Amino acid sequence: MSTLEATAPSPKIADSKAYDTQTVAREGRDGAEARAILRVGDFKDHHGFDRRWTIPGCTPSSVVMVSICEVGLIGGQVRPFQGAASMEVHNVVPGNNEVRVRGFIGWETDLNVRLHFLVG
Repeated sequence: MSTLEATAPSPKIADSKAYDTQTVAREGRDGAEARAILRVGDFKDHHGFDRRWTIPGCTPSSVVMVSICEVGLIGGQVRPFQGAASMEVHNVVPGNNEVRVRGFIGWETDLNVRLHFLVG
């Protein structure tokens, strides 16, 4: 998995692009398609963060769940792990092809962080 680079248009909000891990679709009993989008986004930050992530297929009416963890180089691969820092997701706001996430990383210097997105 590659790490994403985020650009910051303002000190408060950074735009980022999540990379696709899987998109799953299946037909329900009533013939309607049920769809789930799974994405992962990596970034570096500390204390409060507010980022906008590009996620094609997301709409303002999507249900979005986000988890957060630290990532590091383990056994030659970038992998999630639980470090000493506490991490929190505060707000998740779906939009047109994007998700805005606000949260907090309880550390004094930048850490490598991963967000996992589940969009339905």
